[in-house]
Amino acid sequence: MVKGFRLKINIDKPKLEKLILKKKRLIQRNIKTVVRDEVIPHVVELVMVQYDELSEIAEQGVGHDDPSRPSVWRSVFRQHLLDSAANSFKARKNTIEVGIGDRAFLGDFGFFIDEEDSEPLHWMVFFLEGLVGEFALITPETYAQLKPNSEFDNDWGRFESDPVFMIERKAYFKQGFHKIIPWDQVRHPFSGIRPPDIFAAALSKLNMRPFIKKAIKAAVEGKEL
Repeated sequence: MVKGFRLKINIDKPKLEKLILKKKRLIQRNIKTVVRDEVIPHVVELVMVQYDELSEIAEQGVGHDDPSRPSVWRSVFRQHLLDSAANSFKARKNTIEVGIGDRAFLGDFGFFIDEEDSEPLHWMVFFLEGLVGEFALITPETYAQLKPNSEFDNDWGRFESDPVFMIERKAYFKQGFHKIIPWDQVRHPFSGIRPPDIFAAALSKLNMRPFIKKAIKAAVEGKEL
């Protein structure tokens, strides 16, 4: 009759705990590296996919070139995303924090923009948060047709290459701009609607599992990423 056997192993608990702690620290460092070098760029590209969809909507809304439209400032916006992520990256013992697309991202100044402000990322608020009410974009040419003896006053942002200002729908009709050009041709593409949250949409498509798996696998193999 087979009696089998007994296997007795003495485990050096202090050494085992030291080994586990060493692997734990390596895993933490690897996760930090993967998040910084791979996850953040990946998230930025996911945001840019949503950004491009926003740009497509914006291109359909006005009869003249809007200097604030997203497609013009794509590279600026993408770089600002990368810079913001890098500047806000914080790795603590058990947590990693990265800020992308919070209120401070484009400047927490509310709806109004200073008349001297030519910062395109501030104009992007109109596309990311939507406009309160109905607005049209007026060019110097349109303004000159209605008021030939008046000086063009650009109250809503100053772009040297293509200055425009925005005017509320009621004022647009009251001042007679509709006699020069139809409202639908100059209506801002995000007047009266709330555009999709490109940051939330990007985050919903993020799958962290492959990145964490890579960091743990490397640590188990004794590799530091």
